[in-house]
Amino acid sequence: MGYFYVGGWWVRASAQVFNKISVFGYVGKALIEICKEIKKGYLSKAWKIEAPLRTE
Repeated sequence: MGYFYVGGWWVRASAQVFNKISVFGYVGKALIEICKEIKKGYLSKAWKIEAPLRTE
């Protein structure tokens, strides 16, 4: 899941112990491509979530 928060793009990912190392490589490569598109401005007009900062 990716989202825009407090001026930057964030991704939260989770994995299971039975995932293969190749799965992590696949996801990493996909995230690199997404970051390239963001840098090009392709997603620069995407929605923003303006949420308050946590005060924990």
